Order: sequence, then C-alpha cells, then structure tokens
Amino acid sequence: MSLGVTKQHTAGVSLPLQTLLADIESKTLPFQEETLEILKEKAKSEFKQREQCVTFQVGNQELAVPIQALLEVGQCPPVIPLPNVPQWVLGITHIRGDIISVVDFSLLFHLKRSRREKNEYYILLHAEGIKIGFVVDRLTGVLGVEEENKQRLYPDDEGLQGNDISSFISFFVQAGNREVALLDYSKFLTSPMLNDLDLDLAD
Repeated sequence: MSLGVTKQHTAGVSLPLQTLLADIESKTLPFQEETLEILKEKAKSEFKQREQCVTFQVGNQELAVPIQALLEVGQCPPVIPLPNVPQWVLGITHIRGDIISVVDFSLLFHLKRSRREKNEYYILLHAEGIKIGFVVDRLTGVLGVEEENKQRLYPDDEGLQGNDISSFISFFVQAGNREVALLDYSKFLTSPMLNDLDLDLAD
C-alpha cells in the first residue's frame, strides 16, 4: 500500500524515521481532520433536525410527545380510585414523593380502546409545574421527527372545544406506513379540563 511517500536515499543514507513519519502525517492528517469535521457537522445537523419523541397507541391513533415532556414511562403503578370525579379520572398514585392524578386517555377523548396489554402502561407528562399520568393502550417506541417532515393537521383549531383531541394536535408525520400525530403537550396539560382537575385534587 502506498501513502504517497517514497523512501529516498541521500549519499547512500536513508532518511530518518521521524522525517518519514512527518511526511506521512502531513499527507494524511488534513484528510483525517476534514473527514472528522464532516462527520461532526453531519451528526450536529441530524441532531438539530430530529426531535426525539416517544410514541404510544390510543384507540386507532398513534400519538407522540417529545422526550423532554416525559418524566416517566412504563407500567402503570397502583392507582387509588377517588369519589366524585369524572369517569376518565382513574384516581391518584404516588410517584417519587409526589401524588399524581391518573387519567385514562381513551376515556378522556371518547376513543375506542385497542386491545390493551395485561399490565397497563402510562406516560407521566409535565409542563409549567403540572404533572399528570395518562394510561395508554400501549407504548410503541421512539421516533426521530425531522422538522421538514412535520405537516400541520389543523391550521386553524379555533372553535374546537370540549374533549376533541384534534385541538391538541400540532402536527402529524408519516413514518413508513404509520401516521403519527404530535401532541401539543403544553397546551394539553394547561387546558381548562386538566387544569381544573389539578386544582380540584389539590383542594
């Protein structure tokens, strides 16, 4: 293999090893540095363009929330039922020293449940000091969402009221044969129906 360095002799004496190594380094280092910079920029670009989201199934709809919106995901801990609350409020649970209200996502939006696993799964969302756990049909994975692939589903959601989930969907993305809706978690958690719930449980 040739690196473009020719072993030369001067007056029958070989060039010192350090000279040869310096010659090799001068020819290969710029290429290595250039390649490293290209890889760094590519990684940085991909990181900026991709928003990592956790995806989950509710009825026939697959939804996603950014990872930074989540405090915890996994099997739902034991829930203590409460009297005189809406049907979609399953009760409260104790997580990391906090008392958290737990909501059934399907019941909240009147969605038909898909078949659930034996052990129910939940996601713990937080925004602006509000923490609420949501029972979902199942967790489906992690999705990297590129900004250019986001498509606005409802350009004008004014007038959508009540428990209409469409008013909390900001974008959707096509992931292979899956259509995934991105939940506007901050708008969702601070909505009157959930904010009132948070206040009622605090009293």
